Amino acid sequence: FHAQVTFRILPNLRVYAGFRSLWVQTSSHITANDPSYSGYSSLPYGTMTAANGFLPQFSGSWRYLPDQEVFFDVSKNMRSYYVQGLTFASPFGVSTWDAFRYDQKHLKPEKDWVYEVGWRLMKPRYTALVTLYHVDFSDRQQKITTGVGGVREVSTVANVGAVTTNGVEGSLTVRPVKGLSIYNSISWNRSTFNNNFSSGDVFFDVKGKKVPNYPSLMYKASLTYEFKSAYAR
Repeated sequence: FHAQVTFRILPNLRVYAGFRSLWVQTSSHITANDPSYSGYSSLPYGTMTAANGFLPQFSGSWRYLPDQEVFFDVSKNMRSYYVQGLTFASPFGVSTWDAFRYDQKHLKPEKDWVYEVGWRLMKPRYTALVTLYHVDFSDRQQKITTGVGGVREVSTVANVGAVTTNGVEGSLTVRPVKGLSIYNSISWNRSTFNNNFSSGDVFFDVKGKKVPNYPSLMYKASLTYEFKSAYAR
C-alpha cells in the first residue's frame, strides 16, 4: 500500500509526503536432499515474512529557474528476505532446520534511512545532475557460526549491526542529435561498519572500518540511440 500527498506551496515549489506499507512473504520448498552432496542431513525450508506498516518518505523540489532545480528526499526502506544457497547470507542458506526455525523467530529484515539532496540542470541538448547522499543501514544480516538453543555450533544468519554510507554522484547526459543520448556518471562513497560482531569464538573488530568488496569510486557510461521503432544501447 502506498499513499502520498503533494503540497504546492508556490508555483515552482512542491513538497511530497507519504508512506508505504509492505508485507512480503518468501517461501522455499525442499523436495529432495542428498546428504552426500549437500553435506547436511536436512535442508531448511518454510516461510519468512518481512512486514512494516509505516515506511515514510518526504521529498521536495524547487525550480528556481526555468531550467534549474534543487531537490531533497528522505525515505525509509525495508528489504525482504531472499532465497539463496548455503553459501549466502540468506535465512534459507543456514545449515540446519533448527537454525532456520531460530531465524524465523529472531531475524529482523534489513532496513535503511536514505537522505539525499541534489541539483539538476535541464537543457534541450544536455542534462546535468549532482547529488549528495547519506544512508543509515540497520539490521545488517550476515552468516555467522553460533549456538542455537544450547545445541552445538551451527551456521546461521544473524543481525550484526549497522553501516553508514556517505557519497556524492555527478552525471551528464548529452543529446547531440535527435535520438542519440550519451550518458556519463561518476560517484564516490565511503561505507563503514558501525558495530563489531562475533562468529563462533572469533571476534571481528570492524567498527569504523570500510565495508569490503564495495567500490568507493564508480564510473558508468552508456550510449543509446532510438529511431522510430528501433532501439540500440
